[in-house]
Amino acid sequence: EFQPPLEWPWHRNPPDIYFNYYIWANLYSLNAYRRSRGMNTFQYRPNCGEVGDLDHLVSAFLLADSINHGIIMINSPVLQYLYYLSQIGMCLSPLANNALYLPYEDNPFPVFYKRGLRVSLSTDDPLHFHNTRHPVQEEYGLAAKIYKLNDEDLCEIARNSVLISGFDAARKQQWLGNETPGGVLPVRLEFRRATLEHERQCLSASLRYYSTRKFLRGLQVD
Repeated sequence: EFQPPLEWPWHRNPPDIYFNYYIWANLYSLNAYRRSRGMNTFQYRPNCGEVGDLDHLVSAFLLADSINHGIIMINSPVLQYLYYLSQIGMCLSPLANNALYLPYEDNPFPVFYKRGLRVSLSTDDPLHFHNTRHPVQEEYGLAAKIYKLNDEDLCEIARNSVLISGFDAARKQQWLGNETPGGVLPVRLEFRRATLEHERQCLSASLRYYSTRKFLRGLQVD
């Protein structure tokens, strides 16, 4: 569909998938250099899927640690399923989307959350789209009212935010605690874990079944 990178006319903007790949490739090399010297590394979290084609979300699925926005994924159940199975983090900002592209009540955030995608709430250009000195609280407060989220829902969303973050495992564990990690009851976390594991097992079983059928057909002799 696209011209090879070396043949691309650079007076035109290249497609998002090229941006995704080359930013990821350069970060990969930079991280290898920093890691070899005992330095911290960078994660790749592009803004994508707010508008435009689904190609950007496809390439981000292959390359990104997590993404910002992703609201057009509501048009692709397959991509939702892939992001769910991989638990790729998604940071959404319904207030910013409301100002630019999508009415607040039509935002797919609550759909993604109920389906088990690893979503969190975040800000986006708070000087433009928020009205107080605490823009994250605005996002959580309004989401709780409009999407009918209870306290435990909000705790789970905040827990996702910690898991998505680039902080080390020890710092995340310190913030989340042990007995009720991030304030989320163990029964809910077990439900999320068991449902995800069941989906992965079903997928693995299907792949084994069709691989076996293909192998057996290959053994048939005319």
